[in-house]
Amino acid sequence: MESTHPESFLKRNLIALSAASVSMIGSAAYACMFGGLAPHSWYSICRQITWVGTPGLMFGAVLTIALQIAPPLGAFLLVMTLVNFFLYFGLGLGLKKLVRVLGKLLFRRE
Repeated sequence: MESTHPESFLKRNLIALSAASVSMIGSAAYACMFGGLAPHSWYSICRQITWVGTPGLMFGAVLTIALQIAPPLGAFLLVMTLVNFFLYFGLGLGLKKLVRVLGKLLFRRE
C-alpha cells in the first residue's frame, strides 16, 4: 500500500514539480521584463532569468509565425510555459535515467 505522506508525494513527483517551477519562473520573468509590471530596477534581474524560458519563447514565435497570428502576451506566455514544462520534464527524466545507469556502472558489485 502506498503512503499518502507529503514526503512520498514529493519524492514521486519531484521532476514534474521542478519542471513546472522552472517553466513558470521563466514565463513570469518574461512577463516582468516586457509587461511593465515591475520596477525598472528589476529589468536586469528579469532579463537574466528569461534565459530559462528561451526554448519556449522560440517555439512560441515559430508557432505564431506559422499560424500567422499575433496572440496577446498572455496566450503567448501560456504556449511558452507549456513548451518549457515538457522540455524540462523530459530533461529531468533523461537525467534521472542517466544517473541510474551511471550508478549501476560505477558502483557495480562483483
